[in-house]
Amino acid sequence: MKFNIPQGISLSSQLVVGKEHLASHSKGKLDVISTIAIIKFMEDTCIDLVESKLPQGYETVSVEINTKHISPARENDVIVCTAALKYVDDRRLFFEVAVLDCDKNEIALGAQERFIVKLSEFMIKI
Repeated sequence: MKFNIPQGISLSSQLVVGKEHLASHSKGKLDVISTIAIIKFMEDTCIDLVESKLPQGYETVSVEINTKHISPARENDVIVCTAALKYVDDRRLFFEVAVLDCDKNEIALGAQERFIVKLSEFMIKI
C-alpha cells in the first residue's frame, strides 16, 4: 500500500507539567520533569502529527528514539513540543523533535523513527 504522508509537515503540542510528569512521581527524588515523561510527550506529538493521515486500520510504532534531555522543567511549567516529519521512506517515518519552555529555552531535543503497520497483521505476529 502507498502512503501519502507529506514530508515537511509539523505539529506543536503544549503540556502543563503535572505531578505525574515529575521524576519524584516514580523512582527519582527531584521535582522536575522526568526524561521518560519528555520522551512520551515527544512520541505522542509525533503520533498526533501523522495519525489522521493514515488509512483506517493502520498505526505507527516507534522503532528508534534518540533524546537529549537538556534542561529541567518544574511542576506547572508550560512546555511545547514541536515534531517535524523530515523524511519518509515508504513505511518508515523520520522525525526531528524539540521541547522548549515558554521562553524558548531548550528542554529536550531528539529524533524519532516510526514505522507504519497494519494493526490486524501486526497483532498476529506477536
